[in-house]
Amino acid sequence: MLSIEQLKEAFNTSWCRETAYRADREYWSEQNKTRGQCTVTVMIVNDYLGGEMLRGYSKKYNLYHYWNIVNGMKIDLTFEQFVGDKDDIVFDNIVVKTKNDLLKISNVRSRYQLLSRKIDEYLRREDKTPNSQHTI
Repeated sequence: MLSIEQLKEAFNTSWCRETAYRADREYWSEQNKTRGQCTVTVMIVNDYLGGEMLRGYSKKYNLYHYWNIVNGMKIDLTFEQFVGDKDDIVFDNIVVKTKNDLLKISNVRSRYQLLSRKIDEYLRREDKTPNSQHTI
């Protein structure tokens, strides 16, 4: 089974401006690769590790953010996108989302397909066995 560390490494080499949320693309950089990546990232984490995909709302940032719960553990590979004091970021109105819910969001399907392909290619290159279930 693929470890979370191996998956983090795959994301770190695969995130790009094109896989970021449209409104975040101008702010995406090599220094902040996680910017705008939360929706597609939770979908791929779910493909490999299962669990639940959660969405919460941050009043501080006036935006929605997504993360995973796998075997009771919170996995948020894109929390680093938030700059400044992260200790006071609170997410309210938390709901569980499905892949079908997320694919209805504007341009998520194409971003998900691109990032999935890049992750799979990285894992094959690194000789790690993909364990995903990329179905859309």
